Amino acid sequence: AQNIIIATGSLPHETIPVDNKKVIFAEDVFSYPQLPNKFLVLGGGSVGLEAGCFLNNLSREVVIVEKESQILPLFDGALAQRLRIILEKKGITIHAGAALSEYNLAEFDMVLLATGRIPHTQDLNLNACGVSLTDTQGIKTNEQMQTNVQHIYACGDDTSHLMWAYVAEYQARLCVQNIVGERDRCDYTGIPACVFTIPQVAHVGITETMARNMHLNYRVIRTNFLKYSSSYVYEDKEGFLKVIVDESNTFLGAEIISIHASELISFFSLALRCKLSLDDLKRCIFSHPTLSEIIPSALRE
Repeated sequence: AQNIIIATGSLPHETIPVDNKKVIFAEDVFSYPQLPNKFLVLGGGSVGLEAGCFLNNLSREVVIVEKESQILPLFDGALAQRLRIILEKKGITIHAGAALSEYNLAEFDMVLLATGRIPHTQDLNLNACGVSLTDTQGIKTNEQMQTNVQHIYACGDDTSHLMWAYVAEYQARLCVQNIVGERDRCDYTGIPACVFTIPQVAHVGITETMARNMHLNYRVIRTNFLKYSSSYVYEDKEGFLKVIVDESNTFLGAEIISIHASELISFFSLALRCKLSLDDLKRCIFSHPTLSEIIPSALRE
């Protein structure tokens, strides 16, 4: 082959032995036609929380254990805490800053592992062709998704950068474009992070904590959805919006909790990507009744 694209994805991290009976990977729970009643979910990141919400909706008893001090460790602490309160109201038990050794696995019908993923590069024998790997065994690439071997490219989870399907698709397009001579570089500006819990949570850009640590001049706009009639129409009363702008009213970041947070965050993804200002979104007129109309309304206040 004149050119090769490596796109082997990632594998779930096996922190304790998996027997596919008592202990399974969280992603495999959908393969079981019959599910027991009591579950222990190891990992309070996106996969663990999504699996927990799925099981909770099936009226199963769910305990989620996260070793870090908060669920969703990569999200803003206040947003993660707000989501935790909502999930606990639904009956999900969440323990953060906890160790697996504190729990008796025999008390649970099934244990779900949701402790991260690792690049699937172990069986590729990449050393034989000279492809360089990172310390985490991901494939090193440049801004064109090209490895250190000129005719070999890589994309997706095996590069260990932002392990999301939509990022993998974006990287795959870059691989093909650069192979055929349409030189283009990665630009991750405005790529959102979404967690498909119930309700969903999403953020894009920088968080308030990051802005504070960077010593930026910023201000925060926040609102609950309860004050808007649309939240009652769509039963999204737990909805919450937080927006961070700089002194020139340019968007720095946004965070949303909503039943449709993964859709609503796209407005701010577009704003960051296209360098729109606060005034640009304030002037938008969206149809009523919709959840999206909350965004310009909140920004105008």
